[in-house]
Amino acid sequence: MDVFMRLRACGYDRFRFLQNVVFEHLHYRTGKAAKDETYTARSRFADDRTFLELAPLRAEQSNRLLHALKEPGFRATSVASVELSPKPNALAGLYFSLATDAGLPIVWRLRFLIWYLARFAYKKMTSALNA
Repeated sequence: MDVFMRLRACGYDRFRFLQNVVFEHLHYRTGKAAKDETYTARSRFADDRTFLELAPLRAEQSNRLLHALKEPGFRATSVASVELSPKPNALAGLYFSLATDAGLPIVWRLRFLIWYLARFAYKKMTSALNA
């Protein structure tokens, strides 16, 4: 979704909503499935940092798509790799990943910022309670 939000910000809205299609998440917390290894074998917030640090790669991918939309003969020859570099702490990573990313609309960045700050606070509270 991040890539397509970037394209939308450049004037290329590629979102398509299908009225008759429903994707249902069968999550154990809603009673729709049993709690299995998918949930028990991973940390709830383990992927947050990876998602934030991969923002430059998503930005580059959206730029490639943007070039292809603007220049029909455009051919990308290689895919860049992004080295994940640890930030001093989680809040610094959050700031650098979201606040400085001009490729995303400001409303989308604020939404992510609030979402990740809430997740960060929840993680800190639950780890303090479990300690």
